[in-house]
Amino acid sequence: MASVFTGVDLGSHTVRVLQGRMKGTAFVPTRFLARERAEGEPAEQALADLLSSSKVKAPAARIGLTGSSVILRYSQVPKLTDVQLKNLMRFEIDELSQQYGGSFASDFNLLPIPPGVTGDDTVLIALARNESLDAVTSAVARASSSVGAFTPNGVALYDAFLKLGSVGEDGVLLANIGEENTDVAIVVGPDLAFARSVSQGGRKLTAAIQERLGFDAERAEEAKRALVNLAPAAKGRYKTPQEEKVTNALLGAAGEFASLLRSTALLAKEQLKLPELRITRAFLCGGGSRLLGLPEYLSAATGWNVALLDPLETLDLGALPAEERAALEEQRHEAVVSLGLALATADRGLYRIDILPEALIKKRRFLERTSWLIAAGALAGVSLAAEAVVRKGLGDDAARVAADSMREAKQIRDIHDKTLKLVGGADVAGANPALAETATDLELRASIGQSLLLLDRGLRHGLHPDLWVVKTALKIDKSPLPDLKTGDLRRPLLIVSGRGREGAERIDTSFRSSTEKLTEMFPGIGMVQTSKMSQKGFEWEITLNFFPVAPPAQPDVDNAR
Repeated sequence: MASVFTGVDLGSHTVRVLQGRMKGTAFVPTRFLARERAEGEPAEQALADLLSSSKVKAPAARIGLTGSSVILRYSQVPKLTDVQLKNLMRFEIDELSQQYGGSFASDFNLLPIPPGVTGDDTVLIALARNESLDAVTSAVARASSSVGAFTPNGVALYDAFLKLGSVGEDGVLLANIGEENTDVAIVVGPDLAFARSVSQGGRKLTAAIQERLGFDAERAEEAKRALVNLAPAAKGRYKTPQEEKVTNALLGAAGEFASLLRSTALLAKEQLKLPELRITRAFLCGGGSRLLGLPEYLSAATGWNVALLDPLETLDLGALPAEERAALEEQRHEAVVSLGLALATADRGLYRIDILPEALIKKRRFLERTSWLIAAGALAGVSLAAEAVVRKGLGDDAARVAADSMREAKQIRDIHDKTLKLVGGADVAGANPALAETATDLELRASIGQSLLLLDRGLRHGLHPDLWVVKTALKIDKSPLPDLKTGDLRRPLLIVSGRGREGAERIDTSFRSSTEKLTEMFPGIGMVQTSKMSQKGFEWEITLNFFPVAPPAQPDVDNAR
């Protein structure tokens, strides 16, 4: 089954979930869910209820961040190697964390725009408080789903426009106007130049009506939606006195919003040191963009060509259930961010910021480490050399390399078996001992890569969530311990060390169930496990031999998946 990619927009008024699959190079939406938040209801609770009630599973969902939940900063740096840039950003992120106080998760990425007048590169740095991310992660887990990463809405807005919008060579400003926040992205040609989230949205316009006309919040919101017409051409031609009265009540707030967009463009020009940056077009989306006459009003106020952003024009909606398709078509302007978030995961060529809470970082580090070991072991088995390029998504790439390499290792093992039939062993008359020794060594090398791949699959599916892997080691040796089943031959022995989550209940039982699951997945495996309580907490170690001498049966790699 094709992978499902999920984008989640935690709006201050409505939570939206959009899922889809890739069909060739095209993204095809398959589910669209939306739920208004109750008064005082946390966004993460609304999301969990929406997923549970709809019985939708959202594996590795990408969650959007906006307003005060995300901090975006820019840094000008000279051209550096990947390692140098990573070290420099580590110091800068530490300084920002101390400046704002608290525990932060973060990520950074070079902006793809050409260097400014200084010739330096520009780095976009994003931070979010771990406390907020953990609350969302826990809520998603309660709905039998998981978080893949958190991404600023401004970045998702850019990804949606790059994939589905009218990209040209000019400067374009994108604005997603929510109830409380507005996410802005500035695009130069096909490149992201600037992203920002500000705490100003449609609610400020509603508040202006309340203040000027003395309406309560509900009545002011209804009047804003039904009576306002900001188009300059409507001035003096309003349909009713009420329409004129309500429109005039929020003209001041609308002017402030136009100034906000202009100042954002100026800020981008200054921070990026791009004096030639010129905005010629702007696209609006989000619930606040539906205000009648807003595009025309902003065009007159800014001099830009302003229009609504419609991401559905080039999308095939045929895979959506009928009701969800109708809902998406109705909320086409509000769904841009959730669509961009799903696209950021589905299309690895798009620009990405992956903010991960500490728990997800530990999991990703483990997967990347084991995937790299798999690739290295398998490559050693077939005597190949590879150059590792450290990028986002290394784990996925290494896993694919490992799978290809393991197939080659299997072919070598088949050759080895045929060779044994020809040369025999040391106890066979007419045997060639030197050739037999070489064939045995070749078998050992091939089994290294296969052992590492089996370990990766075993820990992915068999390790309890309360157990963490701290260290993985490999040694080629024979053991006197009968449970490891090495006999008199040297075997690849994998030693996995780890700890238990602090405060977890019955952690020893969790450890035993994990080792039992491994023996169920790989019958006949050689294994020795130990555990203890120390000052560091619950510590454990497992030594595994996936290619035991007795019994001689080899683990079924396909069934381990």
